[in-house]
Amino acid sequence: MTLSNDKVINQINTAFVSGWQSIKGKRSYAGVSNTHMPTNAAKNINTCSGGRNIQMYFMTPDARVVHCLPGYWNAQDFYTQAGFAVKLGNLAFNKSISNADRNEKFLDMHLQKAHGHNYGLVEGAKLQGFDVKYVKNNTSDFTRGSKGFVKGGVKLVDQVVHERMAARPFVPFEKFDAHEFTKLGIKRYKYDFGLSGKYGNAKKK
Repeated sequence: MTLSNDKVINQINTAFVSGWQSIKGKRSYAGVSNTHMPTNAAKNINTCSGGRNIQMYFMTPDARVVHCLPGYWNAQDFYTQAGFAVKLGNLAFNKSISNADRNEKFLDMHLQKAHGHNYGLVEGAKLQGFDVKYVKNNTSDFTRGSKGFVKGGVKLVDQVVHERMAARPFVPFEKFDAHEFTKLGIKRYKYDFGLSGKYGNAKKK
């Protein structure tokens, strides 16, 4: 219930102008994923799950992306990340530094978050087992660190999100590569969220 949280609502209304765009049917936009209707049953999921279904973009008034949150984020984590986006937005209009220095600061701010500085990484942002198998073979930034390969598994998803954003300083929204950015696991998987039919709640024979 992130977007119905009073603290989040107040933050959005105070610091942002909200908008939305439907990506239903646009397969080249962010990959293929299942549709989850409001009438379907809810289920506990990890942070960033459903990244191909929905992305929350934080942009400057001239539509340059400073941050993107793919998939689900709980209210407190969303609030923290949105506050960070405000700081990045302020950086975009800091006239006291050059464009090159501004981009370097953008990179540094995201990498500081990726390494857990100033606030801890989101422990709930863990890939599910089948996603771990996928990223180990298909997305090396989950397994490769600055000093070699990550030992004992894969990075937390929010760490990778910040690292990917660090490489995209103030990219115009129309040029933001959502398809690549949201590669956070397998392209499509079956689930039971109260849907009837082959993979849902149909009665077993």
